Amino acid sequence: MNKTMLRHKIQSLRDNLDADDRVVAQLHILEHMVALVQHMHQPSLVVALYHPIKSEVNILGVRALLPCYHYALPSTHGGIMHMHEWNPQTTLIEGAFGVMQPEPESVQVIPHLCIVPLLGFDRSGARLGYGKGYYDQYLARHPQIIRIGVAFSCQEVHNIPMEAHDQRVHHIITETEVITP
Repeated sequence: MNKTMLRHKIQSLRDNLDADDRVVAQLHILEHMVALVQHMHQPSLVVALYHPIKSEVNILGVRALLPCYHYALPSTHGGIMHMHEWNPQTTLIEGAFGVMQPEPESVQVIPHLCIVPLLGFDRSGARLGYGKGYYDQYLARHPQIIRIGVAFSCQEVHNIPMEAHDQRVHHIITETEVITP
């Protein structure tokens, strides 16, 4: 199955999750995320999150659960993604694809950890996004960043077709487990 067909199939599965099951699953994902991030504790840790769109896992609550860290959100301008500091004073604007993002003038940061939304994944750490390559390009520019993918377990497939530019994640968090390839 090619990536386009795989995207449509997985998107449909994720979109059709029962609302109550989704809420419970997101809580379990946040629990796993908190445990994993605390395990990697570093002073002044900067964690890049994402502002969810469509039916993505909403992980923004991790800020309240782990207030001791610094946070960032992605922002895309001119087809290039950067991470910007995100705190309660940060003004968010609507960016590409309706994603809420910090203004381009906000402070850029390079995070220690990057929480990556997954459209699909496999157990080797291969990830499937929406196909624009923003995360692949960003992570290729910053190979030192620990990459943590987040998805519902229904988004797992046996094998994600990989291309030379595709970037893998180091960990995958679902509602049922943390996978470390």
